[in-house]
Amino acid sequence: MDVFIQEHDLLLNYNFKSWHEIIFNMVKSNTMKALGIILIIVGILMFVFPKLTVSSKEKVADVGPVEINKKENHTVDWPTYAAGIAVVAGIVVLLIDRRKA
Repeated sequence: MDVFIQEHDLLLNYNFKSWHEIIFNMVKSNTMKALGIILIIVGILMFVFPKLTVSSKEKVADVGPVEINKKENHTVDWPTYAAGIAVVAGIVVLLIDRRKA
């Protein structure tokens, strides 16, 4: 009876370990694939939109019914080589993920 229980426990532990490895590898593979695709999309968007302009509105004065607001534009520029690096990094991540699979 003890031998059966020990063998049964070994089988359960082995199956649990293999399921754990399978799930971990699937999540890791999907994460790498998603990261590669996101890097490529972000790189392409950086090529298309080389600068990003955001406007902010700030209240300067509030005197009775009169309200004075100040609108300010903030521009963020990034170099085009950063976009190229993002695209190349995304392709490399996808290739590494494909080779491991």
